[in-house]
Amino acid sequence: SQAVDGYACFRYGQPITTTALVTPMPFEPVDGGEGRACRGASTTDNSAEYYELFTGIITQDGCMAKCVDAPSCQGIEYHASGRCEVWTRPGGIRASVPLVGFTCLRYGEAATTTTLVTQMPFEPVDGGEGRVCRGASASDNSADYYEVFMGFPVLQDCMAKCMSEPLCKGIEHHPSGRCEVWTRPEGIQASQAVDGYACFRYGQPITTTALVTPMPFEPVDGGEGRACRGASTTDNSAEYYELFTGIITQDGCMAKCVDAPSCQGIEYHASGRCEVWTRPGGIRASVPLVGFTCLRYGEAATTTTLVTQMPFEPVDGGEGRVCRGASASDNSADYYEVFMGFPVLQDCMAKCMSEPLCKGIEHHPSGRCEVWTRPEGIQASQAVDGY
Repeated sequence: SQAVDGYACFRYGQPITTTALVTPMPFEPVDGGEGRACRGASTTDNSAEYYELFTGIITQDGCMAKCVDAPSCQGIEYHASGRCEVWTRPGGIRASVPLVGFTCLRYGEAATTTTLVTQMPFEPVDGGEGRVCRGASASDNSADYYEVFMGFPVLQDCMAKCMSEPLCKGIEHHPSGRCEVWTRPEGIQASQAVDGYACFRYGQPITTTALVTPMPFEPVDGGEGRACRGASTTDNSAEYYELFTGIITQDGCMAKCVDAPSCQGIEYHASGRCEVWTRPGGIRASVPLVGFTCLRYGEAATTTTLVTQMPFEPVDGGEGRVCRGASASDNSADYYEVFMGFPVLQDCMAKCMSEPLCKGIEHHPSGRCEVWTRPEGIQASQAVDGY
């Protein structure tokens, strides 16, 4: 790919059809749920004794089912890699920390409480995965910029170490257990591609008071990374929902739904976009879309649903990238078909899904949607703002 601001480039994979039993379960998102890792009494309280770890759990619903089967389950922490923590801490899950790709859900009925939520954002640097941190440029890597800690094989524990250091500006992590806590005053301003590493910039904490109220929401096809649809994956009429913007938390979007008498569920994005779905037939399908969450609201009968997973994979981070062929300079017009009138990314993705030969998309908010059909697929990208 090639870097271009404003554009986004996603590779489209082969559909994997599975049959899933959808069962409403009383789970409540912790501090929004998406992008959160569970903690005990505080953000630094994360003993391995608090949970039982399962691996190879391919869906969030499967992890939730593990919790339901455990008599003392208090909630779950799940990652799409198949990692599933079933929390059994007697005091329950009382805090969380931000962690990209994870979801934290509290299980069962709980009293409404007022909780002090401290958001401490980690921002992926140039996509985060496969990157090592640097200072002012990709070649600026003085040992004075960071302190190395060993024994942190889990990314979230390295993040927690950063959060405990007053001068921390970000982290570089490797699964071997190496954790670099960066303290360079100007922060992490660049990165370099190195397989196996991850680089995250650490932001300033924003302290707010949030009213945590259990709400009967059920994840649709796992919830995280899904955009809501009507009767099928291509059924997405604007008449199905009321759109709100500037809703800074998922809980706030859920509250909008609770206040709407005919609400059937929500679709939420951390940018503040909140769709309150009122379609009489409810939310019956979803499509994969990075950064979005789809939740069904209220009681619903247990049904057997055919779930067709159609994965989109960000190319070189996705955001701010335009698609290319074999190299960053390989951009033949024969590789794609241009469609206009698709200002929403998910609609461009849906267009790809309707084209049998689609290998991926390049999208711009102006409505330009390139559906790539190059037989070898999208193998590179270039940086261009806005794509």
